[in-house]
Amino acid sequence: MLAYAGSDLVTKKLFVNFTKRMRDEEGVKFVTVLHDYAQADHEGVISVGTAAELVYWTAGAAAGAEVNESLMTGNTLSMRNARKASLSRAFRKASFCFMRRTAG
Repeated sequence: MLAYAGSDLVTKKLFVNFTKRMRDEEGVKFVTVLHDYAQADHEGVISVGTAAELVYWTAGAAAGAEVNESLMTGNTLSMRNARKASLSRAFRKASFCFMRRTAG
């Protein structure tokens, strides 16, 4: 498990390449969680499209999950209010996002 909430694109690309090598060449079920890096487009990379501080929470959740368990279920609250337009953009980029659910 590797997690990086920074914005440096070179570092993100290095982490993605390392993840691909671990999974594709070594056969390790390795996962990297990055902030806002949907261009990685790899099953071993989770791009968190909302708040950067949620990268580490997501990494912890992924590390605690079974290999066949999805992180896409349940009620998860974010620490940030996101507008519908920003969530739509994140979904189009295939980012993993957190939404705040309100009653009503």
